[in-house]
Amino acid sequence: YARLVRGWAEATEGGARAEGGRSSVRVDPPSFSAGIALYTQGDLQGAETHFRVAMSSDLEPAQRLESAYNLGVVLSELGRLDEAAEAYGRVLEELDPKHEGSLLNLANLHLHAHLAATASDPAVPNRQVSNRRAGSEALRSARELTDRCLRHHPASELARQVDARVRQAQGALPS
Repeated sequence: YARLVRGWAEATEGGARAEGGRSSVRVDPPSFSAGIALYTQGDLQGAETHFRVAMSSDLEPAQRLESAYNLGVVLSELGRLDEAAEAYGRVLEELDPKHEGSLLNLANLHLHAHLAATASDPAVPNRQVSNRRAGSEALRSARELTDRCLRHHPASELARQVDARVRQAQGALPS
């Protein structure tokens, strides 16, 4: 969220900076800026549409990365977690394998999948065994992602916090 707001602030202020004695203005593509504006106004469906359009347009790599990441944030907030995971995966596979936000958000999605899969439902005992397997796999993925994030961003307090939650969940697993 902070990255979205920061991007919007830069876009509305013109992103002016001095280069070689001249002032240059960073101009974001209209769909990218509109996506940020709609997100800050709470219009998640509108933001989703604009980030998708921005991703399909001819963007610089940094803008394509931010559009894909922001799409993941929006999809997460809309409760479309599988699609959010795909958006974060796209950032990591196609754009930046070290992107901190995507690594941590994807780790959190896996952690929540683990917690949902391992929640007890005494009425369906056979489902519990299958869910435990799925939950263990999700937790293993979350751990791999937090380890990867900490390797690339060792000073990240947020990465340490997510890692601690993943480790706590691992410690709660039945033997």
